[in-house]
Amino acid sequence: MPNTFTKIIGYPLFGISLLFVYFLGESLNVASLLLSAIAFMFYIGACYLIWGKKKMKIVFWHRVRIFLCSGLVIPAILGVIAAITYYKDHLHRTSSTIYLDTSINGSVSSNIAGIAYITLLISSCYLMMVGFKKESARKYVFPISLVALLTLLGVGYYTKDDYQAVEKSGLVFSDQGHVKHYPWKDFEQAELLGYIKESRSGRSRTINFEWAFSLQHKNIPEPFTFTFTYSKNSISDSLAIKKEVKQHLALPTHSLTHEDLEYLERPMGDEGVEWKRKFYELFDCAN
Repeated sequence: MPNTFTKIIGYPLFGISLLFVYFLGESLNVASLLLSAIAFMFYIGACYLIWGKKKMKIVFWHRVRIFLCSGLVIPAILGVIAAITYYKDHLHRTSSTIYLDTSINGSVSSNIAGIAYITLLISSCYLMMVGFKKESARKYVFPISLVALLTLLGVGYYTKDDYQAVEKSGLVFSDQGHVKHYPWKDFEQAELLGYIKESRSGRSRTINFEWAFSLQHKNIPEPFTFTFTYSKNSISDSLAIKKEVKQHLALPTHSLTHEDLEYLERPMGDEGVEWKRKFYELFDCAN
């Protein structure tokens, strides 16, 4: 069995390979698959150097089993999240729906779901790494993972009627089944604003481009807003919203500055010419 020194070296390397598996489950593309394979080969190479040739065969197949199980568990958990989202989307989308957002409204429910997700992820990976032969895994970790899974499903069911939508008839907001409809005739103005958002965490700095549709109701002081960050789905959804809103209201668009466009050239270049054209179309900019 490996000593403490080899555990200190080996397990972090294995953890790095699991991170690549996580990204594989997130994106399922060739690049992440290649990175996962490279990470796994590095880990096996480390095992070979650390534990020696005699134990290589045992270590190899043991780690292959763990790696494959973990590679299935993490995408399976992500699949549970996707299934909950699909169920809510299917439940509330109609033929007149232009845009649907099924995000959880309450911050408490959202935090509980996030904690349950992280707990399920960690406990499941731990079970796959140590197996059920270990007493602590059977008595503590397995029940914890079950509770986390049930909590995640419970929050999904409890918030199944939380959504907001842009429809042909107007805006719809639902909180725990209390549905409110706001027809287009009750709105007096709309606006589309794009901006670069900078956030700091310690010494690190993150810059993202965001845009928001702001719709002002005649009888409600605070405007309704739909905020998006840069992605293909966001561009498609925003173009659909823009087309619908312009049929009922004037929609002034704040043109992007030269600095904005210069910053956005990099991510847009990765998406291809077609998506770059659609993005410029959204903000009425010359391509």
